[in-house]
This record gives sequence, C-alpha cells and structure tokens, in this order.
Amino acid sequence: MGRTVRRSLCRARSNGGRVCWATDVVSQKPGLAVIKLVVDATNNQASPILKHQFLAIWMDIADVAATELNTPAAGDFNAAGPDATNNFTPLNMKNGYVSVRVKGTFPLGNNFENMVAGNTVTLPDDWEWLARHFAFDANTQNNNPGDGWGRWDIHDALSWDARQLADGTPGTAGHVTFHSVNSGCPGTSTTYDTVDNCLGGSEKGPFSTLWRQSANSAQFGGSVGPFDQLRPLATLLNDGVLDQGDAPMPALRVDAYLDAAQSTAGVLVKAEKEIIYSRDNTGAATPHNLYAPFYQAYIPATAAWPPAGQIGASGVDGPIAGNNFAGFLTGPTGLYDYWDITGLASTSGANLCNDALGRPLSQPTGFTRVAVYTDEHGEAIIGYDPWNLDANGNPRFDLTREGNFRCEAVGQPTTFDSFIRVEASYPYQQPFTAPRPAAHQAVIHKTVQSLANKTLNCVPKGLNEMFCVETVLNFLGAPVPNAEVHWSRSPVGKIEPDSVRFMGFDTRNQTFVSTDNLGGLTLRTNNLGQTGVLVTESLTPPNMNSCVDVTAQNMGTIFVDAATGTRTTPIKRFLQITPSTGTVGCAGIVPLATPVTPVTPVTPTNTNTSSNNNSGVAGASGNTTTATSSAVVTLGASTTPSQVTVTAPATPTVTKTAAAPTKTKVAAGTLAYVRVIWKQQIGRSLIVRINGKVKTARLAITLKGVNGKVIQKAVRFVPMNRAATVQNLRLPTSVRSVSVTVL
Repeated sequence: MGRTVRRSLCRARSNGGRVCWATDVVSQKPGLAVIKLVVDATNNQASPILKHQFLAIWMDIADVAATELNTPAAGDFNAAGPDATNNFTPLNMKNGYVSVRVKGTFPLGNNFENMVAGNTVTLPDDWEWLARHFAFDANTQNNNPGDGWGRWDIHDALSWDARQLADGTPGTAGHVTFHSVNSGCPGTSTTYDTVDNCLGGSEKGPFSTLWRQSANSAQFGGSVGPFDQLRPLATLLNDGVLDQGDAPMPALRVDAYLDAAQSTAGVLVKAEKEIIYSRDNTGAATPHNLYAPFYQAYIPATAAWPPAGQIGASGVDGPIAGNNFAGFLTGPTGLYDYWDITGLASTSGANLCNDALGRPLSQPTGFTRVAVYTDEHGEAIIGYDPWNLDANGNPRFDLTREGNFRCEAVGQPTTFDSFIRVEASYPYQQPFTAPRPAAHQAVIHKTVQSLANKTLNCVPKGLNEMFCVETVLNFLGAPVPNAEVHWSRSPVGKIEPDSVRFMGFDTRNQTFVSTDNLGGLTLRTNNLGQTGVLVTESLTPPNMNSCVDVTAQNMGTIFVDAATGTRTTPIKRFLQITPSTGTVGCAGIVPLATPVTPVTPVTPTNTNTSSNNNSGVAGASGNTTTATSSAVVTLGASTTPSQVTVTAPATPTVTKTAAAPTKTKVAAGTLAYVRVIWKQQIGRSLIVRINGKVKTARLAITLKGVNGKVIQKAVRFVPMNRAATVQNLRLPTSVRSVSVTVL
C-alpha cells in the first residue's frame, strides 16, 4: 500500500557510535522485491565489509470491511451481540464507532511463481505462510529461507482477537499463565505473553513482551509504532505466537463521510484507541488495562528519524505535503495518535425554531467528512457523536417544520437518521490504475431516538372538577423546568392554578405568571417539568357546554424569523373533558367520532334562496348569480326545511344548497361531502371533498353558535378531488353549525 519504502541499516562503531545507511525504493506496482545492501570501505574497490538482504513489499488494497463496532464503549452497544444495535437513545449518551479493517494483496511472480495458489499473497492473513517461506537469519545450522520464521513474531494478536481476553490482572482466573516469566510481570509462561501495560504504563508503555518490558516514554519516546528493526526496544512487542497479528500493515488513509441528503443527526469525531481497546473502556493507565498497542505511531514511519536519543528509521516513506498531491495528513512531526481525524468537510446552521424555554435550536455542527489512518493491524475506527450537544445541553438535530412552521419534534418523540459511507485510499499519493474497492457495507445506517415530549393529562379530582397537568420533557427525556405554558378552556369558564401532588402528578412549586381577559392563565413548570390547573364545570351531558376543550400552549416555542418577521404559533396540546362525570372525552353529547354520511352533490338550479333562511351558507342570498356549491354541517341543531338534507341518526346533519349558475362564470368545484371527525388530543376537524378540474379549491367557512350567532368566518384552501382536512381551523364545543361554500 505504501509505494515508497525506505530501507535502513545501522552498525555499531568501536568507539560506541553508530553509522547508518538508508535508501528509498519506489514501485508503481504491487509486488515483492529482494534488495541487497553492500557496504564497501574502499570506495567501491570490491572489498565489502557488510552485506544485508532486505525484503520490500508493495500492496494493492484488496478488501475494505466497514462495520458498526459493538463495544461497551459505544452508545449502541448490544450486550447480547454480536452486532451493535445502531440505535442511540438518551439512556446511553456514549458515541458510536465505525470500524474499518483493510487487507492488501501482492503478486508472486518470476522466481517466486507457483509458490502459492493463484500467485497472490493477502496480508495480514498470510503472514505466517510468508514467514515460513521467506524468513532467515545468521543461524549457521538453519539458514534456509523460512528457517528464521520465529523472528517474524513481532507483535501481539489482532486487537479484536479472542486471545486479547487473556487478562493478566492479578485475581483473574489463570492470570499468571498469560504473562511470560521474562516479561517483568507476575507470570509463569515460557512460551506466551498477552502483551499489556502490566506495570501501569500509559499508552506509550512500557508493555510486557515474551522477553522483557518494552521501552517506556523516557526511552526513544516510548513504545510508539510502527515496528522498526532499528528501534527494537520500543517496537518489538512479540507474544510468542506467529500469526496474522504480526503482519506490520502500513498506514492506509480511510475517508468517512455523512450522506448530507439523508442525515438529520450527528457529526464525525475522533475515536480514542486507548478507550476502545482498554479493559475498563476508559483508557486509564492502570496495570493490565491497555492491551492493544500501538496507541501512537509515526506516519510515515520514517518520521521517527531522528527522535531524541535514537538514530535511524525505516518503513513507508513519503512527504507530509506533496506538490501536486495531498501527501500525509499527520502534521509536521508525523506523530499520530490513533485515531486522530483530519476534517475535510463540516456543517453548521440554525433551525428556525426554539426549545421549550425559547432558546434557538442549532443544526448539527462539526465534521461531516474526515480522514483517518489505519494502525499496525490494518484497522481504523471513526467516532460518531449522535447528540452533538450545544451550550444549553440540547442535542443538535436537523429539524423539519410542519405546515404551521412549528418544529413538532420539540414536543414529541422523534427518530433521526445518519448514513455513513466509507472509502479507502492509498496513504499519500494515489497510484495510477490501482484498485480502490468499496467497503463491504457501503452505507452504515444509524438512528437516534429523541425522548422529547409534551403531554396533557386530566384526571377527576372533586365534584365537577378535573385536574389537568402539562408535562414538558426535552430531547433527552429530562424534565424542563421554568417552561412557560398558557392554559385556556372552551367554553370560557373556571380554570385556576392547582399546585398539588395528586394521582401520580406533582405540580407543587410551579410559578404563576399572569392571567388574560379571556379567562386563560400562564404558568411556569416546576423542576419536574409539570404545571397544572383545576377545571370546574357543573353542566352535565347532553348539554353541549358540559364538555370542555382544554388547551395548553408552550409559549417558548414561538419563533420569530428575523429575516421575514414571520411569527409561528406555539406548540400546543388539546384535551376534551367532561368535569361533571370526571371523564376524558364528550360521552353522552354527540358521537363526534362517527363521520357524517356523504351527501350526493346537488345539481345547480336557478333557485333563489332567502338571506333569512338561517342556513349559514356564505354568499347564499336572494337573486344570487354566482354559481357555488355549499353545505352546512349542523352540530346538534336543525336546518331550514327548504334545503336538501340527509340526516343520519345521532350524528351531525349535512345540508347542501346550490345557487343559480350564470352563463359567464361557473363554480370552481363541486362540494362532494363535508364531515366532522374527532380524535383524542386533537379534537374536532373538518374534512371536505371538492371535485373539479383545478388543483386547489377556495372555501368560505362560517362557524355559528347558539341561535345562529356567527363565531368565526374564515377562508381556507384545500386540494381538489380527494378527502382533505381543513387546516388551521378549530371547532370548539361552542360551535353548533359549520357552513362551507366553494368560491
């Protein structure tokens, strides 16, 4: 994967110093090369004093596996395993992690052809095979290629290998068998060491090995990778087992990014290797806690030349910054703390809405595209922060505004999404025609569940009384104290603050703010996020006014757009109650949940209608010449007998009239039916269907109360040729009839 390799060799001098040689070898293609260094002290007079043979390998990216890491350090940890849940809730506020594991391949040709099936070697999988066929040393008795395979045991197991569970902590079953007798830790094994910071070293060591303790931070900068034969005291972490964990995988660049078109939550952050790969998931420098070094490395490897107190470095070479290519992104020193991120793209912004306390809510703020580098085992992990808390402790989400420009997610549980994509590329300069396979799991989908809620509950309390409580919770499900709530009721009547602990609710210590001239009042929630009122009504069913429509409005959610001056209405909750019976709903009055029977459209005729017929039809006056289609929904009242009427027993009555058409203008549409429906927490709604050739119908609507008194007139628009709910129209219990006219 690294296209430039530096081969270095140092030799001790008799005076205690060292002399070193180094060269860079570059290849544009993958493969294995045998390189021999010859040192001649006589100016190339064929009198070599030193020869050394190197093996250099260049690889193509062969495999990229991206998965959601299932670890106790993550907020979506699945204890039942093996896969993480990919779902985040405020019950666990930790980050999530995307693990990317990369493999490389190189061909064996020429003199090495047919040594392996397919003439292709895959690392780290085939490291043991490679060692048993190519490793040798200066042993005079076993000097064939492959005889020196034990020298290629340079590291411990893969970080995620089950062997890493071999905990050498005293008190753990079998702990002494997990450390070598030579490791400097309590241990009895002569063939194995688990490799950890048994003496309590930091992420730079020292770490136990099969033969000794590795260098600490005072020696050569500590145990900082990658493995380098010129820094054996710092980088040789052999465990006594030759396997794929020993393959010195070169650092590979991995890019991760959030799909902006689909993501409504989260940003990408650094994942700390010492936290993820520690026994207590905190990264503490306690004995035996850190078990998967290296936690830091020089990238490129030659950046280790020359740290204080050491000479020479070998491995992947390359510039920190190229001329017409990116180069390594690890900074001027090249010292890389796994897994630092380089931000490549970011996001920020504001939602046009407030929280329950009237504070602006921000959109996700941070990196949406980052670059990281893989470690010695070919793994990189990217952190995902699903909450991205602002200064007020509110999570940052991309909130959607509904038709009234309110962000309803502020007051109800909502699921947000993130879609993360992963790409792997070569470390510092992209070679021509080199393969760049996509990750197995092309997209990792994460969900974030908010627990925001705004609920209205009413329970019977005394004679003709009901206790109503508003509870406000934030995105994290925590109570919101000091939130301003405006209470009102329809019909107007007695409603008063009630600070009491009753039936599982506790509104004590709520704060009174004010009353208004319509009988409403404003309170602030207590530390439990609750505020409560007592609603009194002695009228009994079937009297229409015995059913009370209670409304609680969260005034802090009103948002004023500074750019347009637009002012939204507050998020609100409704509940209809009958205090005289102590029940929720309007039982015994009108079964509003039963839809009105549709009425067949009436063919328009040249019939005059009187302006005094009490039909409530807007625009239906004597000698009317404009063609319209109209209907009256009577809620507990009667209609004029001269009108065409269809009546269903015990349901509201729908009445339809048709005014005379003219020869110059036709009606915009035909009114097919009008219905009134009732739903819990919403109340009554008006449903209409207008048939016609245009897309939108304009309606004139009149709401009337007792004795035909006009309560409200409104003009609304609805889509044609389907059942449509008339938006922004409340039907309180004081409304006895509704007239609808197509304009």
